[in-house]
Amino acid sequence: MRAILTLIVIGLCAGHALASDAKLETFGGEITLSNAISVEQAINEIDTLKRKEILLEGKVSKMCKKKGCWMALEGENNSIRVTFKSYSFFAPKEVLEKRVQAQGVLSEEVMEISEARHYAEDAGKSEAEIQQIRQPTKEYRFVATAVNILP
Repeated sequence: MRAILTLIVIGLCAGHALASDAKLETFGGEITLSNAISVEQAINEIDTLKRKEILLEGKVSKMCKKKGCWMALEGENNSIRVTFKSYSFFAPKEVLEKRVQAQGVLSEEVMEISEARHYAEDAGKSEAEIQQIRQPTKEYRFVATAVNILP
């Protein structure tokens, strides 16, 4: 009992560090970077940050409803689609609406119509909404090697 209380106190004092230490809250590899940046900051600095490993923090606003193979981190005006390196891990569906930190590489891509429709289907959109997708769109993407769910 004393060991459990000690862990709780240490966890409360550690703040966000608790998420990186708690096995049930971490997916993929280990987060090795510090100083997370927001979705908006990452997008605003895309020219200097793209193709570099960064630590991104944001709220999960959407995700694949089939198996958790992607999620979207929401910023003030934009979002970044997060996928998982080599399809080697997924995020649990319970992560929706929670804040996370993800370590990985940011890019800016053009998403073709077929891919956009596939992602819309994964997100649970109606057939009518899916058919409304009629042109390629620019998208910010992030390939994560590790994800921590923040307390």
